[in-house]
This record gives sequence, C-alpha cells and structure tokens, in this order.
Amino acid sequence: MKKEGNFFFENYTEEKDSEGHYFYDDAWFDVSSFVLNKKLRTMSLCFSMASFPSADKDAERASINAEKLLSELSFSDIEVNDDFLKEPEVFSLGLIAAQKSIGSGKDKYSLIAMNFRGASYGLEWKSNTLLGENGIAEGFEKTGEVAVSFLKSYIKKHSTKLSKRLKLWVSGYSRAAAFAEYVGVRTTEDRENFGISPEDIFVYPFESPMLFPKEMSGRFKNIHNTVNPKDMVPMLAPSVWGFSNAGVIDTRIPSEGSEEYQRILPIVKENLSKNGAPEIIDQLSGFTLHCIIGSDVKPFKELSFNPGNKRAFFEKALSFDQASFLRAYMRFMASNLSASKGVNGGPDTCRKTYYSLYQESFSFLSGAYLGAPLKRKLKIRQNLLELSKLLEIPAVKIKFYLHLRFLGERGRSYVEHEILDTVTERLVNDPDIALKKDEAERLQKLAHPLIHYFVYCASIDIRYYRFFFTGTFLNNMLRVLAMHAPELSLSFMEAMEE
Repeated sequence: MKKEGNFFFENYTEEKDSEGHYFYDDAWFDVSSFVLNKKLRTMSLCFSMASFPSADKDAERASINAEKLLSELSFSDIEVNDDFLKEPEVFSLGLIAAQKSIGSGKDKYSLIAMNFRGASYGLEWKSNTLLGENGIAEGFEKTGEVAVSFLKSYIKKHSTKLSKRLKLWVSGYSRAAAFAEYVGVRTTEDRENFGISPEDIFVYPFESPMLFPKEMSGRFKNIHNTVNPKDMVPMLAPSVWGFSNAGVIDTRIPSEGSEEYQRILPIVKENLSKNGAPEIIDQLSGFTLHCIIGSDVKPFKELSFNPGNKRAFFEKALSFDQASFLRAYMRFMASNLSASKGVNGGPDTCRKTYYSLYQESFSFLSGAYLGAPLKRKLKIRQNLLELSKLLEIPAVKIKFYLHLRFLGERGRSYVEHEILDTVTERLVNDPDIALKKDEAERLQKLAHPLIHYFVYCASIDIRYYRFFFTGTFLNNMLRVLAMHAPELSLSFMEAMEE
C-alpha cells in the first residue's frame, strides 16, 4: 500500500494545529532495518510530529492527530495510554500504538507502529534531569520501562490477530526520541520476550538526548539517529560525562559551509514557509562570536564604556560556526562542574558531582519553569529575557566583570546573590506570576546551586577566555533555541531525501 496525504501537528504558539504533507509505502518494511531509508526517515518524523498533543482547543483529545494519521495508513487496533490524555506527571509517558497486516502467504507479517507524546511535557521535564550516578540516565530508564510494558501488553492483547512474524516501527522527536531509542535497545536485546528479529525493528529518533553509557555507543545498527549539529539537545547529557547514543548517527544536517547545505538551502527555506515556520529562516545564519578583549586590538567596536585610560573594553563580533561553538561550549560547561565545588576528576567525578550537588536544583527548576502552564512559562521567560538585558548596561556589566575577574570567591558570591535576589524579586512582584513567600524561599534555596555553577563558569570564562563562551551563548540564545524546532528538521529531511 502506498499513501500520500496531509497530517496535523501541534503549533504551540497558537490554539490550532499546523499542517504537513506525508508519503508512505508499506514496501519500506519488506527489507532489513539495518539499511537507512531516507523516505522512511521523513515519514517517521511526520509520525512523530503527529504524535505531539493537538493544540486545537476544540480537539476531541490530545492524541487525535496521531490516531487520524494511523487510520489513514490502514492501521487498526489503535491504543492510547492514559498518560497521553492527562496532565503530565514526573514519570509519565504518553504512548500510542497500532498494527496492520502486510503481505500474504509466507511473506505475511504484522507491523506494529509505536510513538510517544513528543511535546508539552510539563512536569516530565523533571525526570529528564535525573541522571543518577552511573549506567543509563536514571529518569529516562525508569520512564522508558513504561513504554516497554505498554508494548508487551499490546502484543499480548492482540496476539490472536498478529501474524507469527512481527515487525516494529518506532520513532520520536526530542525527549520522545530518547524513548524510541530505549525501546529499540530493549526489543533488540530481548528477542525471546518480544519475538521480533533485530532486522525487523525500525527505529528512527530525531534530535535525541544521549542517555546511554559510552560502552553502548553505536552498537545498535537498526536505530537510525538524525541530528542537527547546531542543536544543543542532542549534546545532552554531556558526552564528557560518559553519555552517548546506543544507535548509529547516520544522518546529520549538513554544515553551513558545505556544498550540500548551499544546494538545499533554498529548498529548506521554501519548506519552512510551507511547514508553518517562516520565522526560523532568519535564524539560519548570523551566528556571531563575542568576547571582551584589550584596546590594542583596533578593528573592533568599543563596548559603550571607556574607563579613561589606555585599557578599554571591546566586543568582538565575527561570523563563527555555530555547531563548532556549541561542542566547545558544552565541553567547557560540563568539564567545570566538579571544579565549581573544588573537586578534581574525570567524567565519572563530574557525573557524581552533578548527582549529589546539582541534580535536585536542575530538577526543581525544570519543573518550575519548563513544567509550568504555557502562559506562566512565557511570562517567566519574558522576565528572564528582560533581566538579561540588564547585563547590557555598561555599569552593570563592568561591575560584574570586575567582581568575577579580580575578587575570586568573594566576587562570585556577590554576583550570585545579586542575580538570585533580582530574579526572585521580579517573579514575586509580577502579578501574572506572583510567587508566594514559601515558593520564593524554595526558589532561593534550590536555584542557588545552579546559579553558583553558572557564575563559577562565567568567572573562569572571564579570567581565561575573555568571556568568549558566556558572551557568545547569551548573544545567540534565541538562534540556538530555534535550531530545535521540529519544523526545521522536517524541512531538511524533505530536502535531503534525494
């Protein structure tokens, strides 16, 4: 069966769904899953995006777009778990599965399609930050077993309808991609219980975080990861802490300077407009490097401040490769985690330091901000962006610079408390957020370790790298965030099919 049509997916900026186009062919599953299929790759992303919860305020239920797509593809026995339809909790995971019969006679098999609620995570963000001390990232492993149990139950429930030979098609985007990879690993390793041959397990994750230990890196050839090198999400959890992907990364969006990128860029821009995200086009270029340097370097613009002597502060802005910067930035931030607490050691030490001293802080803030209702989250983001602009005021910038550059621990402590008190006051006084006293006290307590970490990194950055990492990241933050948009990934996949 071949099928072509339109699918719908969440547009979180509006109370309606966006529309995309798909092409599907049963024949893709007749061959080994070890071979990358570019058309199946694009269709897998369409399936993943349809599995985002519907943004339509009049939608019958959150899973309606995925259900419609599966029905159009002649899948039956569509099942959605309770987590898909209710408010997210810390370890919840929205799931959908369906099956169809393909072929006839000895060539007949049942294809099970499975996906995950891939957006609007709410409190599920908290589990994303739970890494544990060793092994697979703790939060993902615990939640991933929800998917494994769901799949086992689905196979058992429909065993009388399913063919003797089973095939599995799983995909996901971002957090959901991590669970697609997890299910791919578990079903491949446990053939006895699932009854599916590894070459019949088709897994296509997009922009997946890393949750597996480095010993498992690239071991599973039936898991085909797609990664945008400009996206930060696939760089988490940090590789320098020993994390990796268990599947192969056989699709990378081409780098800006490559011939392929220049060839497909006009098509990508056209696709972005067609896929409802034309605003991302402006974010595809313009990434700049920023740092503070000495006045003896003449070609660069002065930074709105002159102390009246031969030393002045300058900002350097040059075109720079975003992917290269993000890799270096992640290494810098991840490697300094233990040092921020005066502990020396390698990747294992950094991960243990995170687990014992920072995990609670990251988990709390992920739930408080990323897990907040959309309106409140947008207000918090607006306040934080406005506060970040204070750093552009020369007097504030220079005061922080001097404290971090010359006053050591005392200077860092001053900057930490200035930031923490200012943020708390702003969130307490904003009528749309209105933090209560106990909420403000908890914020102060649990946010302090995180702010301590970032201020420590900024002080190292200022002392040894002239604010290169912090300055560049802050000045390009919106451009970095835009690189994780699923519409961007879809636009590239469509352009890279040929």
